[in-house]
Amino acid sequence: MNPESTATAYRSGTRKVWVTLMPVLIVAFILNTLDRTNIGLAKTHLEADLGICSAAYGFGAGLFFIAYCTMEIPNNLLLHRMGARA
Repeated sequence: MNPESTATAYRSGTRKVWVTLMPVLIVAFILNTLDRTNIGLAKTHLEADLGICSAAYGFGAGLFFIAYCTMEIPNNLLLHRMGARA
């Protein structure tokens, strides 16, 4: 393989990655930021309306995270075994 074709293939592959992958990553980053902002706004309203303290809010958020991580692996294994249509 000559150096010109290698450089052309590299530029072509890099362009394909930027065109296909970067928009998805940008949208995911924006949704992540919005989600974190909404959780922060909900915290202030929960403290005011329900009278829970920061420790209780942190405990609830921790339980949600642990449940999410615990169920994510079996869910992905079932998805791989059964397929997305099921």
